[in-house]
Amino acid sequence: MNKDTFKIIIFSLALFLFLGMLFNGSFAPDNVIAPGEFETVGGEDSTSPDTNNPDYSNITTEQQQIADRAIGGLLNNPDYSFSPSMINVVSVEEVEFGDSSLGCPVDGQFYSQVITPGYKVVLEAGGETFDYRLDKAETVNLCKI
Repeated sequence: MNKDTFKIIIFSLALFLFLGMLFNGSFAPDNVIAPGEFETVGGEDSTSPDTNNPDYSNITTEQQQIADRAIGGLLNNPDYSFSPSMINVVSVEEVEFGDSSLGCPVDGQFYSQVITPGYKVVLEAGGETFDYRLDKAETVNLCKI
């Protein structure tokens, strides 16, 4: 076996191991909370507040699923340390954004100039208001305008 063949075999094994860990979730940090990991439905008594969940009091069940994506973004934001029970969902609004920046462009970035359907989700936590922009797929951006 020559050196080039040996290098190819070692590279292939390393790539195989990397892809295996990547698709197995081994690279995800243990403290990351994925949207939907916290319970969105109250216990048996739906009139009592659930102290472990965000406040969904003014939105529909369908909007809760959308809000969960923004809540996951806030819970995983390293600049904040909120628990789900500290978050209040103010509003969930379906929007057609004028481009792929979702109405929240970042200087120096270029965006596709296409109508992009999505959502504007406003959250409150710790006395602050957070404006999240979501597309219909998986993009979740904290808008800092």
